[in-house]
Amino acid sequence: MIVTPPCCLPAQLSQIEIISSVRDEWVDEPFRISFRSAMLMTSTMTSLKNRVSEIHMLESNWDGYDAVVPSDKVIKNTFRFLDTLFAFGFSDILDPENVVPTPYGTIDMDFETSNGLVSVEIGANQVGFFTEFSNDEDVLSDGIDTDFKEIPQPLMEALLILKETSRRNALSA
Repeated sequence: MIVTPPCCLPAQLSQIEIISSVRDEWVDEPFRISFRSAMLMTSTMTSLKNRVSEIHMLESNWDGYDAVVPSDKVIKNTFRFLDTLFAFGFSDILDPENVVPTPYGTIDMDFETSNGLVSVEIGANQVGFFTEFSNDEDVLSDGIDTDFKEIPQPLMEALLILKETSRRNALSA
């Protein structure tokens, strides 16, 4: 079950949730297999969205050093960005424990594989990121204006590098 703040409810609806009411014996075998893999991905997404909901419940000064709580807009942007990540298949390289609030009201997401790290910061109007790849070909972006329904091209390239190397390493293992 996804626990969502009221400000973010419309972004929570998905076809998977509607389909989940279908009973197994009514479904032919090929659909059942793809449905189960979709459910695994959905559970990852549920965990990620629950983590953002937990962050939304924080109160001012949550760290004891005057930390700012992420605004409703930042929370909405984060949910929207997670939906976009899911659509492009990037949610599998993001651990819910690596979604954290910052003291100045943004949310950080650290995508990690054996190839390195892509750290993304979600704000009210922009997404910023930096990379720490094992090959030292790092990229930095202070902020890119976005509607959070798309992944900006430089960030997309960084995530593709991270995911592709992770996939290659898994195949060679």
